[in-house]
Amino acid sequence: MELSDYFTKDLHPRQRQYEAIRAVAFKEGAIKDIAERFGYTPQTLRTLISRLMNNLLQLFPDLKKGPKQRRTSRETVKMIIQLRRKRMLNSGEIAGELKRSQISLGVRTIERILADAGFPKLRRRTNKERGVSKKGAPIPERSLN
Repeated sequence: MELSDYFTKDLHPRQRQYEAIRAVAFKEGAIKDIAERFGYTPQTLRTLISRLMNNLLQLFPDLKKGPKQRRTSRETVKMIIQLRRKRMLNSGEIAGELKRSQISLGVRTIERILADAGFPKLRRRTNKERGVSKKGAPIPERSLN
């Protein structure tokens, strides 16, 4: 494969548009020949050029970048840490408590927050240790003994 093949063969559609318009701009041949070389009709190539000149075509679109930080408020993070410290709840249980407080947060996000705060993962506990039945109902205090 020759070096020029990287700029003419198997191109991404945006790259192909760029190369075709560039060839017209630098007068590398007639529009008909350039269009044929890049797999366009002459009219399609003219349309691409027109759209570019009227800012309707963006050959190099801006990349959208995500948030740089977590969007979880400091108050919510404090609440998560307090729930872990005071009641030794796991991430799923903390998510349930937050949901009751009208705060929607994923279990994985809670796990990340706890890991960043230095909390290790809790070992698996039996339903009896957690104080709930198999169906999730709370076990009365007198039944736990």
